[in-house]
Amino acid sequence: MSSLELSCHWLSGGGDADVDRVALADLTIRANGATLTESEDLFAMTVRESARLSAYPLALWVASNWWRLRWEPWRNTLDWRLSHCMASAGGGYAWPDVCFSSDGGRMRIESQAVYSREMSVRYLCDRTEAISAGDFEAGMDSFVGTVLARVSAFGGANDLSAIWQEVMAERADPQMSAWRKLEALMGCDPDDADDVLMDALGELSRTYGVGSIEELAAHGERHTPLVVEQLLSRATGTEKATIYKWPTLKAQLPERNDQRPWHQAREAASIAREAWGLDATEPITNEALSDLLSVRLAYIENGDSYALPGVGVRLDDAGGFEPVLSKRHASARRFELARLAGDSLLADPTDKLWPATNSKTVRQKFQRAFAQELLCPYDALVSFFGGVEMEDEAIEEAAQKYCVSPLLVKTTLVNHGHLDREELTMDLVE
Repeated sequence: MSSLELSCHWLSGGGDADVDRVALADLTIRANGATLTESEDLFAMTVRESARLSAYPLALWVASNWWRLRWEPWRNTLDWRLSHCMASAGGGYAWPDVCFSSDGGRMRIESQAVYSREMSVRYLCDRTEAISAGDFEAGMDSFVGTVLARVSAFGGANDLSAIWQEVMAERADPQMSAWRKLEALMGCDPDDADDVLMDALGELSRTYGVGSIEELAAHGERHTPLVVEQLLSRATGTEKATIYKWPTLKAQLPERNDQRPWHQAREAASIAREAWGLDATEPITNEALSDLLSVRLAYIENGDSYALPGVGVRLDDAGGFEPVLSKRHASARRFELARLAGDSLLADPTDKLWPATNSKTVRQKFQRAFAQELLCPYDALVSFFGGVEMEDEAIEEAAQKYCVSPLLVKTTLVNHGHLDREELTMDLVE
C-alpha cells in the first residue's frame, strides 16, 4: 500500500455527462495514515474524514502539473504555489490547503488548517508528512486512473485522458523524461522553456555531467547557462584542493537508498572523521581543514562574497578539485568547503562540477547536513551544553569552539528538536 492515498466514494452522477458532476465524491486524502481532508461541515456541524469535492479538477491539476510536482524544489513564489498547492485545482470548490514539495527523492506534504467566512467547511488538519517519491507516483497514478475510469464510464468528453496519456508516454521515454525534469527544475511548465535554452543545457550536460547541470538549473533557472559561464570563469587559475584519503572515503560511503539525506550525511561525516584520524568531539581548526583539503590557510580565512553559488570543479578521480567559494567570512567559507567535500562523495563520476546552492534538492540537503555534522558533530554539541540552558550566550560559545556560525549551531539544535523552528525565523527577521 502506498503512503499516499486519494480515495473517492462516488456520489450519484445521474444521467449528467458533465465531468465535474460525474466525478463528485467524498474525497479522502491520507499521507502516512494521517487524514489531510478531515473537515468540519459548518452547516451540518459534523466532523468527517472526507470532503465533498469533484475529483476531476484535482486529477486534471495533477496531470497538468505532473513534472513540476515531481521534480521542482520549493520556491517562495506565487508561480510555485499555483503548481504545487491543491487550492489551485479550482473549479469553484473549497479545497484543503495541501502543498507538495519535492527534493527529487522524497515528497514533503504540508497541510494547514483552513477557515474563512465564505466557506461552508473548515479543514482541520495542520501537519507535515514526508513520503518517498515512488509512493507519491504510485498514489497519484492510482488516483488519476480511478478518476479516468469514472468519467469514461459515463462517456463524458474530457481533457484529462489526452493529457495523462501524454504524461505517461513521456515518463516511459528516458530522453523525454530527462527533458521534462530539467524544465521542471527550472520552474518551467512543459514546453515553456525555449529550444535555444534547452539545447544549451543539453550541451552543458554532455560536457559537465547531467547531475551537475540539473543542480545548477534548480538554482539558476532560465539563466543557468550564464551562471555556469560565470562560475567557470572564476574557477580558472584559482585555488587547487585535494581531499585527504578521498578514494577511501568514496569506497566506504554507504550506497544511496531511501533513507533521508541527513541520515546518510551524518554517517558519511562520521566515516570522514574516522578516516582522517579525528576524535568524534574534536573541533576542526582552520589549520586542520587546510591540511585535510590541501588548501592555503589564507584561502579559508579571507575571501570575497559573490552573488553566485559555490562550486567545485573536479580535476581528477582522486579528490582533486578547484573550489570556487561565494562567502566572505571564514566560518561560512569553512562550511562551503565542507559542502563541496561532501558533494564529491555523492556526485556521479560523470559530474565535473560540484555545485553548492541554496536549492532544496536532495543533493543540496545532503551537502548541508554533511558539512554541519563534519564541523559541528551533533553528539559533541549536546555534550558541550550538558545541563546548561541552550540560550544565545551558550550557543555563541559553542560556535566559537567549533569555528562555525551561531546560526549553524542553532539550526542543528532546531533540526533535532531542542529548539523551536521559530528561533530560526526570528534570526532571519533580525
